[in-house]
Amino acid sequence: MSRRIAVAIVAVVMGTMLLAGVGTISASRLAGRTREIADLERRADAIADLVPNLNPNRAGAAAAETQQKLIRVMGLSGVTQLRITPAGQMVGTPPTWIPAGELDIDAMQRGETISGYRGNRLWAAAARMNPNGSTTVAVVTDTREAVVGPALRWLTFSAAVALLLGIVVALLLGRRLARPLREAGEVTARIAGGDLTARVPERGEPGDDLYDLADAVNSMASELERSRSLEHQFLMSVSHDLRTPLTSIRGYAEAISDGVGDPRAAARVIESESQRLERLVADLLDLAKLDARQFGFRLEEIRLSPVIDAAVARLAPEASSSDLGVRVDAGFDPLLHTDSDRLTQVIGNLTSNSLRFARSAVWIRTRSLPRDGVAGVAIDVADDGPGIDAADLPHVFERLYQAQNQVDVRESGSGLGLAIVKELVEGMGGTVAVASVAGTGTTFTVWLPTVATS
Repeated sequence: MSRRIAVAIVAVVMGTMLLAGVGTISASRLAGRTREIADLERRADAIADLVPNLNPNRAGAAAAETQQKLIRVMGLSGVTQLRITPAGQMVGTPPTWIPAGELDIDAMQRGETISGYRGNRLWAAAARMNPNGSTTVAVVTDTREAVVGPALRWLTFSAAVALLLGIVVALLLGRRLARPLREAGEVTARIAGGDLTARVPERGEPGDDLYDLADAVNSMASELERSRSLEHQFLMSVSHDLRTPLTSIRGYAEAISDGVGDPRAAARVIESESQRLERLVADLLDLAKLDARQFGFRLEEIRLSPVIDAAVARLAPEASSSDLGVRVDAGFDPLLHTDSDRLTQVIGNLTSNSLRFARSAVWIRTRSLPRDGVAGVAIDVADDGPGIDAADLPHVFERLYQAQNQVDVRESGSGLGLAIVKELVEGMGGTVAVASVAGTGTTFTVWLPTVATS
């Protein structure tokens, strides 16, 4: 990983230096050529002003000597004199490497200074008007200075230094960036191996990619650790709930077999414990069906009051044995399109849960509660028990959750009832919520859409 990061950084540095070098050389050449042509034009103007009488008819030796002096003094490669007749005819021979079309006779007759270049050679022509109507032209030439060579040497040197620094920075940065990734990989491998206590060190600030990666891995590990703990608690709870009634059934069965005690009383205990086992097994089967998405609903239009009455009737023995009452206030009896058996199970599970904590009674109330423009009914199941701790409220519908601050209850449960309630209610298109104040009781509220009646 660090090697790939280093190679990428070095490649970026090299590409940047190459682009900058090409741009710098091109700009230097353009700026240098423009500057040198402007300077050559000034020198051509100076020569045209100094020797207005220089003409091709002068003696060859004298003209050549004058030209050599001008070349030395002005630092030129060459000086050529031309004359343009009033009729526009050029007298004299310009340098052969200057294209004839670039020597604009009309411009020179107007006294303008013109210039151009050919490769690394530059030229400028300054014209002066004569009294006789002719035009004297001084053509000066020079060789452009080699600016590319020094610039290229400096560019090569600076590129080498930048590349060296880039390699050093790339290696250091690559290791720094790769270390959190290696740590995350090592921790995830430990988690996969079963060590759910492993955590990735969180470096940087929230919002940084590496920090968020470490936080995500740690959150995953925390959830897995919590799930394992809940699974362990669940197995312990189910084991206890299975062992307790089985122990009672076996004990009373042996007593009957030995002819000890009241057979009728023993039979009642065996029946009660068998029903307890049946409820636990039914909860486990329901949960398995919900997980496998094999739980079906038989929807039909029903009234709510008979469903509540059926749920309360099933719990009458449990309420009587606890000396508690179940009070029903079904002031709102809407028409529902739902599964009667499943709704009975929902109300029964909530009421049974409340009976385990209530001090005097459990209340079941119904009320109209439209939601988001949809007509609905709220079914409240409330008790006057000790309530649920605030830290436990967000988790009461989780399948394997065990309250952190449990209170003494009359009968322990498997912890599946409320989870099944949530799954069933949502499967019927409703919602379930809980509200509780410590010391004053708990209220579970099921909301279901109702059928509009004319």
